[in-house]
Amino acid sequence: MFRIHTSILIGLINLILYCNSEVRPTGIPANAKHDKKRNVYVLEEAGRQKIYYENGKLYSDCPIDQTKQYHGVCKTFARTEDSVASEGEYNHGAKLGKWKWFFPDGKPYILQSYGPGPIRPESAWLGEEGNEEGTFERYYHSGALELKGFYREGRKSDFWQKYFPNGELEFSGTYLNGNKVRSWFYYFPNGKTESIEVYTENGKLLSRVLYLPTGAKLCETTELEKCKRL
Repeated sequence: MFRIHTSILIGLINLILYCNSEVRPTGIPANAKHDKKRNVYVLEEAGRQKIYYENGKLYSDCPIDQTKQYHGVCKTFARTEDSVASEGEYNHGAKLGKWKWFFPDGKPYILQSYGPGPIRPESAWLGEEGNEEGTFERYYHSGALELKGFYREGRKSDFWQKYFPNGELEFSGTYLNGNKVRSWFYYFPNGKTESIEVYTENGKLLSRVLYLPTGAKLCETTELEKCKRL
């Protein structure tokens, strides 16, 4: 009985050791540390940080400062393709200047500019960088422009336009300090007006008018929930 129990115990120990052993994918340096929370491998040496996907491919290659914040030109790479996913410069942890994002095949996806100004405190929980500054452009995979606008001090500002894949205008309007202001126009893919919204300079809705694809008025209100776009 003792021998049987001993055999079972040894088997369990071997199983635990096997499960806890780390099988390092090909291509990952031996001194890269496994970040189990993100399931990536991190290598830091000589003022530079490289992060590897769990499949062994390089995820990012970025210079870092003495506090281990990104500082300098940084690149990220697609998980399954040997192509650049994003490229731009960091200034002690904050994005700076023109940044570019790409589709896996290398076609441009997003062009975004960042300024040297302070980062807005609320930007973290809003999913934003907080220092966006200047032009913004987003493209369809076809190369056609999808969205273009402008940022000031980390907030949407000035005139924005969005297009359907066929090139027809989907909507246009003005932002001020991140809020919609004045008149906003929305369109159906065939070019006919879908709705018109009017806002105050503080971003408060004054009115919304909705139309059917035929051009007939569907509803008009001062409360968004009572008159939704189709």
